[in-house]
Amino acid sequence: GLGHGRMELINHIAEIAIAMVDDSVSSFIKEDSDLAREVIARDDEVDKLYEDAQKEIITKLQNQELEPAFAINSTFILKYLERIADHSVNIAEWANYIKSGYYKDTQIF
Repeated sequence: GLGHGRMELINHIAEIAIAMVDDSVSSFIKEDSDLAREVIARDDEVDKLYEDAQKEIITKLQNQELEPAFAINSTFILKYLERIADHSVNIAEWANYIKSGYYKDTQIF
């Protein structure tokens, strides 16, 4: 069917998001602020790739290069992957808090 094998961006975003989960948990366990900040910075890349993938889906759908059902499901999957990256950022922010006493640049104790 239309769509198979043509959304490499989904796989790329998944790889980054999964690495972000691994690294955010490691930063939390090891109290590694440098790694936590690196995870937080990677979220910008995921957000940009998410936007690029959405545009690609819209273009391919308009050009009838994707089945509508594939486009809809891909959109959901992309959003879930983007949220996984966001949750990794949340973990990394708490890792920073444990180390520094600051959560999102605000001292909370």
